[in-house]
Amino acid sequence: TDFSTLVDPDRVKAYISHEVSDPANSIRATIDLMERVITASRAPLPAPLESRAGIQHRWSIILPLPDRPDILLPILESLSVNSGEHDYEVLLVRPASVKPETQAIFDSLGGDLCFIEMTGGMSKFEAMNKAAGQAKGQTLIFLDETVTPSAGWLDALAEATAQHPPEMAFGGKIVSPYGNIVHAGILLNSNHSVVSAYAHLDAQFPQANQEKFFQMVDGCIALDRSLFLSAGGFSPRAGRYAFMDLCLRLRIRNKEKDCIRYIPG
Repeated sequence: TDFSTLVDPDRVKAYISHEVSDPANSIRATIDLMERVITASRAPLPAPLESRAGIQHRWSIILPLPDRPDILLPILESLSVNSGEHDYEVLLVRPASVKPETQAIFDSLGGDLCFIEMTGGMSKFEAMNKAAGQAKGQTLIFLDETVTPSAGWLDALAEATAQHPPEMAFGGKIVSPYGNIVHAGILLNSNHSVVSAYAHLDAQFPQANQEKFFQMVDGCIALDRSLFLSAGGFSPRAGRYAFMDLCLRLRIRNKEKDCIRYIPG
């Protein structure tokens, strides 16, 4: 059988155009991707970070601030209202240049806040590493810039950290304003692609409301300060995958044993 007679050239071109973003350079793009993968696999692990700050608090909450006045105040208000009477400090990572409306909010903030500015081309995750070096809490909590803490979140973390050894890291459930799950643990599927567990399901989905181990978490992670510093903190090379990259390095340090605990509270 001459299969070439069964091929519709127009449909083949349409398929390639739909499935490949740059058909003319797809082979070159694939080679470039593989080169980056090889380079990344050979890159050294981040060196341990140093801190000269003594332990003065139970928690250090490190939060990068968005240059968005519409969501900035609700995030800060929820952090204040929902964190209870726990012993914590707040370190805020802010862009070097912001809108006048955002700057006005920064200027209005009171209390014992520490600002870490992203100067000199510093990335968000480099600034979060810098904040960790200045933090005085026993446990570091890193939140993504659009995550709003809910009531009782520190209570749930306090209970979990008391029940598990210090080499454990913890993540939480992130829910959209519409009540759907954005993140409830991260894993790799059979194609080694990152998958957010229970994504888009209702926040009350039973399986998403049970503590369990995952390969990775995203958007929120809490871990002992000494563990974070000794692991080298976040890798700026990981970009938006920095939370997940940290989890995988912690698993390597722990000889692939379960050490990433998902907490739905």
